[in-house]
Amino acid sequence: MANTRKCLSTDAEFQQAVAECLSVRQVLSRIGLVPAGGNYKTVHARVARLGLDTSHWTGAGWNTGARFRAFGTPFSWDDILVENSTYASTFRLRKRLIEYRLKEHKC
Repeated sequence: MANTRKCLSTDAEFQQAVAECLSVRQVLSRIGLVPAGGNYKTVHARVARLGLDTSHWTGAGWNTGARFRAFGTPFSWDDILVENSTYASTFRLRKRLIEYRLKEHKC
């Protein structure tokens, strides 16, 4: 016999969470569900059942929409191809040199 789970939030609490959060992940955390597996489907189904607006959600990416932040410094050959450069990733350097056709792709 399957156990039935109690709903962890009322419809009013759920509506408030959906209105204030920017993603399904945030809604899950707010209402006390683990952000994994079928819980995403549960949130989407409840949103549909209650007819809630989700146009303010930023989408599947965590770094999109109003929350976007650019990380690192912009790429510049002038900062990399100089003596005593602090650029540390030789793998990425090789990849970029090949991409910009400044190095031939071979072992």
